[in-house]
Amino acid sequence: MAVLFQHQWQLYRKFVDNNYFYHREVYGQLHRILVDEAVQPFRFLDIACGDARATVEILKGTRVAHYFGIDLSQATLELASKALGSLGCPVTLGQRDFVEALHDWPQSVDVAWIGLSLHHLLAPAKLSLMREIRGIVGDRGLFLIYENASPDGEDRDAWLRRWERQNQPLWTALTAFG
Repeated sequence: MAVLFQHQWQLYRKFVDNNYFYHREVYGQLHRILVDEAVQPFRFLDIACGDARATVEILKGTRVAHYFGIDLSQATLELASKALGSLGCPVTLGQRDFVEALHDWPQSVDVAWIGLSLHHLLAPAKLSLMREIRGIVGDRGLFLIYENASPDGEDRDAWLRRWERQNQPLWTALTAFG
């Protein structure tokens, strides 16, 4: 299992490090929104946070008062814990399925962020989750989503095939083995 995680995580890091999913641009916009539009100081909820490396970079120079991160993988939360040590604010990490975690989330936050994770849910579950998050951030909070939307009726496998067809010539850092 650890070898599988390492391989999948290394492949994911190639996508991020080579900006194949436009992380630099998206996280740049997230930083701008946090500085210009978020209630100050703010409590930040990072849904499906992974190793939190990109989030840590954009939270520097902001008035983040508390960071909350949720992820299913204990291995990525261990990486996140190391990265988040530089923030200088309280950090709370939870290993849970984000749908379950948000269903019984105990406190409000000022900003909830989910990036490239809603596609794991079908439309009715997405709507239910978004309603729950909206309740967590309240009327003054921000609920921010970064997602490559799928047309109605497109399942995960079709989404992956479409992305591969559109971007394969550009993804030069990938090999046949990842």
